[in-house]
Amino acid sequence: MLSSFYIYKLELSSNELLKGSDLWDNLANQNQITPFSDLPTDLAKGLDKVQGFCAAIPKLNGKQLNYHSNEYTILNYCIEEKKVKPAVLKRAILKMEQKALKELGLEFLSKERKKEIKQLAKISELKRAVEDRAETLIVINKMDGWFVIGNGSETACENILSTIRSLIGSFPVVRLSSPAVSTIFTGWVKSGLIPEHTQINESCTLAYDVSSTVYKKQCVVSDEEVLKNIEQGKEVTSLPFTIGELENEFSRVSFSLNDNLKFGSFKYKVNKEDVGEMEYKDRVSTEVFLFCSHLKSIYDFVQNKIINFEVSLEEFT
Repeated sequence: MLSSFYIYKLELSSNELLKGSDLWDNLANQNQITPFSDLPTDLAKGLDKVQGFCAAIPKLNGKQLNYHSNEYTILNYCIEEKKVKPAVLKRAILKMEQKALKELGLEFLSKERKKEIKQLAKISELKRAVEDRAETLIVINKMDGWFVIGNGSETACENILSTIRSLIGSFPVVRLSSPAVSTIFTGWVKSGLIPEHTQINESCTLAYDVSSTVYKKQCVVSDEEVLKNIEQGKEVTSLPFTIGELENEFSRVSFSLNDNLKFGSFKYKVNKEDVGEMEYKDRVSTEVFLFCSHLKSIYDFVQNKIINFEVSLEEFT
């Protein structure tokens, strides 16, 4: 359901409506996407982008766009874009200009006529262009006041936040961040003292100034090459983790994390035997619950082990 994402802190006390479902349902229902395929020809003419909310959990086949539980709300923001390659547009413009010159018997076209032809060429090519659809899950934790935007682009996340602000007014959020991430990562790899119920997987990224190198090792925390590079001044800027009950493959979650607190490679296993005999709707609801629970585990890990990281006097010495 997610490949890469960012986590944001949400100030719920600023607006009690953020904790309910009505605000989010109104937001999604009033701003649903109308796909290009459903747009009347006259409205689609010249459009290269449509956006809005769509079904958050299509598998549930419910009437509601959003998914709600006591603790979570899930929305799905969708953008469809049509793009015309510059070379294709250039050829279309040239062809239309040549046709206009021939029909009018002119040697040159005016700036106004060229501008008009360019617009007509774009409209013509957009009709033939195939739309590219991108959906972004938004998972809101209404108890602890945090939410996930399932997009690996900070710019795309900020655009979605700006859209939400423009639709509901105040939306006080701040992305999770810490200036000490690489220092903490480097300390964990160098000392081998990693948090309880945490495993560092088989790679890490070391950086010095603007250059960085990925090292794939069976055991990062004890590898001589990695430790030697750290001694030479390099810092660990990205690590893959597994957290949870490490002995139980269904109670742990894996992800990668960099020093900008961008998350990737989000993976976990669902016990098919446990959910296999459930009714379809109950099975999907259980899988969504597990999905949200693992996100909460990741949020708690980052909040407790990185954002609120403390160095004991013994470690400092």
